[in-house]
Amino acid sequence: MKTTHIQLFLIVLLFANAICAKAETYRIDGYVLNQTNHYPVEDEIVEVKNETGITIAWFQTNQNGLYSGTFELDANANAFITVEVSKMCDGEVNIFSNTVALNSPNLISNFFVCDFRSCRASFNFTQIEGNELIFQFEDISYGNITSWFWDFGDQQSSTLQHPVHQYQSPGHYTVSLHITTESCDDHQHRDVFVSETNCLALFSYEQQNDADTLWVQFQNQSTGNYSQLDWDFGDQSGSGQSSPRHRYTKPGNYPVKLRIWGQNCNHEIRKIINLSPAASCYALFTAQQNQTNELEVQFTDVSIGLAENRHWTFGDGENSDIQHPLHIYTDPGNYEVSLTISGSNGSSSFTRLVEVTQNHYCQAAFSYNQTYPENPEVVFTNQSSGSNFTSVWSFGDGANSPEMNPSHTYGSAGNYEVKLILTDITGCTDTATETISILPPLNISGTVMAGSSLISYGDIYLFKETSADAWQLTSKIPMGDGNFSFSGIIPGNYLLMAVPVFDFGFPQIPKYLPAYFDGVSHWQNAQHLSTQNLPQSITIHLLSHNNFFDGEASITGKVNHYQSAATLPLAIYLCAENGQVLDFSFTDEEGDFIFDGIPFGNYKLYPEMAGKQGVALGVEVSATNPDAQNIVFTEEEYRIYPDLTAITETGSNSFCLFPNPSTGIVTVRFNPVFSDYTNSSLTLLSTDGKVLQTITVNSDEIELDLRELKAGIYFVRYIIENELYYSKLILNR
Repeated sequence: MKTTHIQLFLIVLLFANAICAKAETYRIDGYVLNQTNHYPVEDEIVEVKNETGITIAWFQTNQNGLYSGTFELDANANAFITVEVSKMCDGEVNIFSNTVALNSPNLISNFFVCDFRSCRASFNFTQIEGNELIFQFEDISYGNITSWFWDFGDQQSSTLQHPVHQYQSPGHYTVSLHITTESCDDHQHRDVFVSETNCLALFSYEQQNDADTLWVQFQNQSTGNYSQLDWDFGDQSGSGQSSPRHRYTKPGNYPVKLRIWGQNCNHEIRKIINLSPAASCYALFTAQQNQTNELEVQFTDVSIGLAENRHWTFGDGENSDIQHPLHIYTDPGNYEVSLTISGSNGSSSFTRLVEVTQNHYCQAAFSYNQTYPENPEVVFTNQSSGSNFTSVWSFGDGANSPEMNPSHTYGSAGNYEVKLILTDITGCTDTATETISILPPLNISGTVMAGSSLISYGDIYLFKETSADAWQLTSKIPMGDGNFSFSGIIPGNYLLMAVPVFDFGFPQIPKYLPAYFDGVSHWQNAQHLSTQNLPQSITIHLLSHNNFFDGEASITGKVNHYQSAATLPLAIYLCAENGQVLDFSFTDEEGDFIFDGIPFGNYKLYPEMAGKQGVALGVEVSATNPDAQNIVFTEEEYRIYPDLTAITETGSNSFCLFPNPSTGIVTVRFNPVFSDYTNSSLTLLSTDGKVLQTITVNSDEIELDLRELKAGIYFVRYIIENELYYSKLILNR
């Protein structure tokens, strides 16, 4: 029956080989061990199956539980094999299966299998009193035993594990032991011959392993007047020595008998001794030749069990004692490599023939640059090595490229397996693979509210932070129906600004004004939006002013833009003296702005641009001076300020300054024609419009002490009878 089974395997194997036109040779090694005590399982069949489940090879374990062999298989049609061991355990067939990837010519598959039974009853007995008929019974069963039941054959019993029993009369008794576990029960019967004797055969034993050899030292402990003895070691060998040392060939259970005899003496004892393996460690290794210009072989220790020492011989006269050595051979060829491991649990050796071939070295490798995870455009850099190689790229979305360093844009988010296949002029090929993730595009969306209603008139500006407090306009979209969405956003920090645009030809009540998210007029107070933590709902609430303008005054001016900063929107806020925004105007392409139809009064003009520090300028319009013209702001890299150098001096007929230039003490003389100083004031300004001093005028001549000011140009503004006059002042030091 066994021969027929083997022939059937051979027929299947030959048929499989016949249809594999591009078969590659693989070597497989492994151990089959008992899962309870790691004893080797001898003569166990190990089957190798392809992906379809067809057996393509089989091997048989030796006395050390090791199987080894080679088989052929088409790797293009099979990515893995299945290695199986079938074992009868507690009356049921158990299949132990490992899936092994075909990623190396040297494969490893170990098994830890069950016992035929998960429990087995066994016992020894010893007569300890010759005349009293007293016997010691010793349980040597295995398994997770929960109960014992002894039947001594004389209608007496015990539930102890190791009972002592005294027989009442000599005779032949059949003793049985019944054991029980949660999943198994078993029993054993042994014949016990009870008699009175003047001598007792007794012995003990100790397993004394020497390297891989099983040695047992037996110690004769017999009593009485005997002259001869004989040992039977249970392996078809024996001895006449008193306390012999015996070598066994393999572990297992052996029935050992010692018989003694002499004048008025004849007695024997039979014991079952259990011998564990000489070593509970099992040597095993893999060998992988590296694709380099040298003949490098990486050896990896995959032994089973605890090893304290290792010794490698590489078959070329060299050796090593490290666990995972990298060895360089000088010539190609076949080398017999051996690994020996040892320790307190014994020693084990494993030998394998390793083929070292002349390399045609090439290695595929690449890197890629994706500026941010949501960016669908990826730039690949070929980092392969070889001789005049060609490259074929597969981007994982059906697209390919033969370029050396291609770039590719993916059409949608997802995970893509990118593969680079390298072929050089020597015929060497290699493949590098990496998975690239394209995350879904980032979106910033929300609504714009004017009071409690959505507003659909105006634009939404999106600014991206390029550095600390430096912002760049990235997109501008119309409000639409009050809902907005910016898609394909690059990760970073952003500002949102909503600007209403009403062109109805009549005033609106209330008047809605620009606002940043959320509901502030200045970018310094705006809430930053980080793509790492975008809020689920974004609502921009426009600012409003309830009093619409209906006046006869106007304010016009210009902003001198800094370099290319005109691409950013620049708003001029018309504010009340307390800073409340009343109206706004965007500069046109030339930088001009205008406010018209405004009531008379005192105002502040504030330049607003994301990332720029604005400096306000005070402006007064009245019935006598209804039009404030030629106001100039200058934009620099980090600020926007009033440029008073553009103001025309108009104070020569109303007041004069002397000396001018001055070193610090300045006399101001007023035209006595204006004798009523009730509504007059004198203000000292810097060139950027900052108010430095305000002086009350109450006589025709006053003196100013300006020695604490730095040297430079200043402006003196004089207001009397609703008229505005300017004069430049130069301070020298």
